[in-house]
Amino acid sequence: MTLAPFTEFFLKVYSPGDATHADLIIVYAGLYWLFMECMNATQDAGTKLNYQAQAFTCRDNLETALSSLPFHLPSTIETTCAMFLAALYCLENCQPSAAWNFIATASHMTQTLGCHSIAAIAHEAPQNKYGKIKIFWLIYVVEKGLSLRLGRSSTIRDNDVTVPRPQADTYGFPEPTLMCLFPECTRLATLQGMVYDQIYSPASLCQPQENRHTGKLAEVLGEPLFEAMARTDKVNQLALSCLIYRAVPPEAGEKTVFGKDCIRTARQALEEHKRCMTLLSSPFIPFVVMFCHVVETCNQGDLDLLSDLVATLRSTTAETFSPAIKKELRLFSALYDVACSYMKLKTDSSSQPQPQPASGGPVDHWSLTAGSVQPPPALLQEAATPSGMASLPTETAAMGGGFSINDPQTVPEWGPFTLPGDLTMEVDEQGSQLGNWLYVNNQMIRALENNYF
Repeated sequence: MTLAPFTEFFLKVYSPGDATHADLIIVYAGLYWLFMECMNATQDAGTKLNYQAQAFTCRDNLETALSSLPFHLPSTIETTCAMFLAALYCLENCQPSAAWNFIATASHMTQTLGCHSIAAIAHEAPQNKYGKIKIFWLIYVVEKGLSLRLGRSSTIRDNDVTVPRPQADTYGFPEPTLMCLFPECTRLATLQGMVYDQIYSPASLCQPQENRHTGKLAEVLGEPLFEAMARTDKVNQLALSCLIYRAVPPEAGEKTVFGKDCIRTARQALEEHKRCMTLLSSPFIPFVVMFCHVVETCNQGDLDLLSDLVATLRSTTAETFSPAIKKELRLFSALYDVACSYMKLKTDSSSQPQPQPASGGPVDHWSLTAGSVQPPPALLQEAATPSGMASLPTETAAMGGGFSINDPQTVPEWGPFTLPGDLTMEVDEQGSQLGNWLYVNNQMIRALENNYF
């Protein structure tokens, strides 16, 4: 949205007469982000505090408007824009479930308005036509990424989309960087939808490993797309690559839970966080992969990667008012402390004879294939909970068993991944492991919505 239409919304809200819920949301969200940017740009402490106070006032008004939305909303382009902005606000504040409700509503509205169909908008004025296509692709990018993040089917079927994809010189973005970024973002969003449909959807998990199209999707994220990373978000693409490679089982001689390509892309993603902080939607997959890999192999270099990310987040929280980054810092710090405790314990006890797992491999011992990490009994006495995280075991058990430092004899592990409905349907072992792993990972994301963090 450019300055001219926003000014019209502003005058409508602050002039006599009734303003719609959409008008209020657009104005309050726009002013909130405007004041936040002004606060970050100024160096004067007094001016910074004044901008912050104005931003918080607009934030409170925005949340009031969102909380008073009626059950039925009109399907207009203004309401669609308002729902899109509401989704962005919820994502910024680490509320992915609320963001999904808003972005799904916006998605349904764009399809009701025909923004996805070239035939439906063929006879509209060029300015209206381009505006509808632009808002559709913006919603498309956010909706596809969030659906994969939450493990839900997308509300947009690619076969129904007939409007042209954006090009670098399309839609008149004010920033040249955005003009280059937008086409690649839509392509990445399409790939995110394919990853869920072809690898992680319940129907795909029922298929044998050789029927899942992991290799083909990995090739899509190959060299041609990596060449475009100079102007796009590397972290998002590396995290998606890591999620794709997670579905590829390791080779027989590797004796690890994760394949070498999955570990490689996870390392690259965490390294890239030092240059490009994309923390609200993509870091979980690489971080969880590295966390589990450190617990399994005690790789000091990978533990250092986790340490670097936590340190980067810690330095960022000193300069930001984003509650999302602060929540992620608490969660990542807790996981990092657990990894350090495991590594220290295994190093200290390496000279003592260890009981062999029943299958003779490391997978059963650490229960990593199901997404859970059960500690050896000695850790229960020696590992202290991180500072400020005293109730972490209860919280993590409640959010899906990502790991637990309670007694493994009293905490049941997750059972095999099963599907409702057809009770005769078989799910192969690899599909069961992937289903459990993705479920636990999504539960970790949802845990950040809890006020505990």
